[in-house]
Amino acid sequence: MTGLPIEREVQIGSRVSNRIDATETATLYRGESVIIITILDMGLEGFGLLSPHPLDQGETVNLDIPEEAGAERYICQVSFCRKESNGYAVGLRIIDHGDDLVLIQEEI
Repeated sequence: MTGLPIEREVQIGSRVSNRIDATETATLYRGESVIIITILDMGLEGFGLLSPHPLDQGETVNLDIPEEAGAERYICQVSFCRKESNGYAVGLRIIDHGDDLVLIQEEI
């Protein structure tokens, strides 16, 4: 991530969620497809991202976020996807997280 994270509250449907702004590149796995995306914000329940390709609401995807020791994998469900001028704004809801996260070692 670049700079200091900024925490903010946002209204999501009928609930308020704390979000941290981010600008980080990550890898999204959609079946056999691999998509490089940009994470725009994150919170305890999910991620906001920018994708060069549309995703289907309700589909399950894997999101790998790079870390020093490899990558953290999150299994997520697409909450929404809408066309923007610079790609597709996508909301992901985490469905597998916490102690269940898998550390994926990067192959060199």
